Amino acid sequence: MRGATPSTKRQSTRKRKIRTRCRLCRVNSGKRICPALLEAPICPICCKEKRGKIPNCDSRCQYFSPMIVSSRILLPKEFPVYKCMISQSKDTGMMTAVVAREKPDGNVQAMFVLLDLWKKGLRDCFVDANVSKEEFEKKCAKIGAEFPFEEVEFDECRKLIKQAHRITTEIDEEIPWEYTYWSSILGDMSKAPDIGGSIYKCAKCWADLPARTVGLMKQHAKSEEINFYILCRKCGGQAEFEAGIDFDEIVEELEEESFSS
Repeated sequence: MRGATPSTKRQSTRKRKIRTRCRLCRVNSGKRICPALLEAPICPICCKEKRGKIPNCDSRCQYFSPMIVSSRILLPKEFPVYKCMISQSKDTGMMTAVVAREKPDGNVQAMFVLLDLWKKGLRDCFVDANVSKEEFEKKCAKIGAEFPFEEVEFDECRKLIKQAHRITTEIDEEIPWEYTYWSSILGDMSKAPDIGGSIYKCAKCWADLPARTVGLMKQHAKSEEINFYILCRKCGGQAEFEAGIDFDEIVEELEEESFSS
């Protein structure tokens, strides 16, 4: 029996490459490890298509982060303000603020911030780094289907965002990474006007609330089981007269719940 030739031996000792399919399309080779999909392999095509669109796809990714940086070669604060809007939902405590800047190519760079002014402050944030004006208007129309947007001055928009940031900081809640990374879209927030006073306001007239009430709201702000609709003594007295509600009892109930927990 003839022995194997040297070339045959070399071929037999070669390791076969195991092809790992992309977790998303299941067709192409998974050449990239995706942190957003728990280190699952994905192909470059799916990486490009899903980049920034799936949960947890952020600046931690070695493929996404350089693109974010490259899109910010010209800082957004250097772009002129295109449009600022606030959703007409102030009486719900939840508002969406939009700040858009016009890029040199005519497209816009827009930040959408969900403000929770009765509990957590900065609820959520996402940015469209490069979108046409037409697509931007369509997106605003879709988001504002229930509560339409109204245009406001740049500083008026920043004032509400700054108040929400103040709430988030004081209750020690996590600030959305998109807000931090793209904060230059908002300009120098230290120069934005302050609302001042208590961090939480009367749900009806936006007057300051007593320190004791604010302290209790801060204590329960992270609870998903409690929703606030707190009025100042003036508005609360009117509502109490109209609806027979004792607002002092509500505060006492919150205190008792706090002590029991």
